[in-house]
Amino acid sequence: MLRLFLVLLGLGSNLSGLSAQTPKPQTESEVQQVVAKTINGLLAKPSFKNKLQRKFPGFQGQVTIDLGINYKGKAVSFYVVAQEMAPTDFIDFLSDQILACHFPIKLDKHQLIKIRHTLRIEN
Repeated sequence: MLRLFLVLLGLGSNLSGLSAQTPKPQTESEVQQVVAKTINGLLAKPSFKNKLQRKFPGFQGQVTIDLGINYKGKAVSFYVVAQEMAPTDFIDFLSDQILACHFPIKLDKHQLIKIRHTLRIEN
């Protein structure tokens, strides 16, 4: 009986430690800040800039997107709300890059959140 109590006590302390390691953003604005920071980090990567320069030399513009993110931090939908003379090939390239990205957020199970973000692309 004492062993069972100690095992259950140990499991309880381990589970509480796991939840403390991954804090959940509490508000939609906090989630939006994390998503914006991740997308801007993606746009600043040299590998992204090299692909952009190779495929779309000299392209500059602004694109506003709606991005659906599930509870695991995976982008599940990408929709262009407004664009500034962006070719269709560029939108396809951008959506592939962003949908492959993982966002470091934790939401409640089976929750889906929609974020609107404006990207400024300078090549």
